[in-house]
Amino acid sequence: TMQCHAQVLPSASAPAAEPLPAASTAARAAADAVAEASAAAAQPQQREPSASFNVQGVPGSVKLIYKVEANKFPYSLNAELVWQQDTQHYFASLQVGAFGQYRIQTSRGAFGTRGLLPERFSDKYRSEVAAHFNWPQHKVTFSANTPEVTLQEGAQDRMSILIQLAALVASAPERYTPGTRLTLQTVGPRDAAVWLFTVGEPEDLVVPSDPAGTVQTIKMTRQPQQRYDQQMELWLAPALGYLPARIRLQEANGDFLDQRWFATAAVDPL
Repeated sequence: TMQCHAQVLPSASAPAAEPLPAASTAARAAADAVAEASAAAAQPQQREPSASFNVQGVPGSVKLIYKVEANKFPYSLNAELVWQQDTQHYFASLQVGAFGQYRIQTSRGAFGTRGLLPERFSDKYRSEVAAHFNWPQHKVTFSANTPEVTLQEGAQDRMSILIQLAALVASAPERYTPGTRLTLQTVGPRDAAVWLFTVGEPEDLVVPSDPAGTVQTIKMTRQPQQRYDQQMELWLAPALGYLPARIRLQEANGDFLDQRWFATAAVDPL
């Protein structure tokens, strides 16, 4: 069993302080200082319990096929998420498009004590840009010649994060109650940022291939932290090894891409 210490922030807030009786300004200031010190001392235990990673919780090799809706396209797009692993190494890809024109993101790497350890992330539409992870030196470099970034423990790329979240939730689903927050450094093709995810209420999704059927999910939402950040909503399905049954991306200008799980296909393991 491998253990990781992702930064998980529970939903429960600290109880409100009792009102202070009338007192001098100095006494109130002293009481406030003591209260703040106590809260600061307690905060790491309350806000950042360790999150377990168990390699046995990693989904088995599989291909998920999605139906895609996008406001910029009048026709239906297709998407495929391919996941392959052999308990030591992994390969993941997500392609979205139609008529032979696809955007493909891939991630290759290994498994470590905190989960997936990406080695190379690529994003290709007409040309390819890539990020290379150097874990011994704790840095990531980019083919686009943008400045290198210092790697944080547990960092993921924009493809591997889908699998990492699935593996973390599968390892300890009882930790991910509504309101729980999780932060992960996430590397794109040209830079990196810390992404904050919040767990929502459980939802039953209708399966497009079977309108009478539903699949249980745990919803996670990445809320934009900067003006032009993309919002990501994920519906992680226990029946799919906690891989996403739905992925919805929305840009700051309102453009969106909504992928809904349609079917599952077998793939060979690595």
